[in-house]
Amino acid sequence: MSTKISYVPYDPKHGDEMIFSEGSISVSERLKAIADDRANYAFTILRDGKPVCALVAVQVWPTVFEVSAAVSEDARKFFATIHRSTVEVLSRVAEGTKAHRMQMTVKADFKKGCRWAEALGFEVETVLKHYGPEAEDFLLYRRLY
Repeated sequence: MSTKISYVPYDPKHGDEMIFSEGSISVSERLKAIADDRANYAFTILRDGKPVCALVAVQVWPTVFEVSAAVSEDARKFFATIHRSTVEVLSRVAEGTKAHRMQMTVKADFKKGCRWAEALGFEVETVLKHYGPEAEDFLLYRRLY
């Protein structure tokens, strides 16, 4: 049986269906909060019809976007596929909007998230000291087009 990967418009119910690691809980809540704004680009990546990753690109300026992602714990087994789908979604948003910058924040000690941001072509721009809800440091990543 082959695996089917697709992406669809984000629905807050998708976040409820995913299992998140401890570090992704606040991201999941942020996704729910901003996905309703139609000026944003929000997608869910599905594997065999089951939500495994949610992506939101919030338009900060007409050609600048803040990207957030939440990946389900059970996506680890096929993360390369999730990565390729994420690259495709972000490329479509960038091309369709003529974006010249995308950026994302990642908790500084969340090594998997930092590695993924870099694999997506983002570079560290700066450290955001005491940025998180519990005064954690975050890294601001950027990708220029």
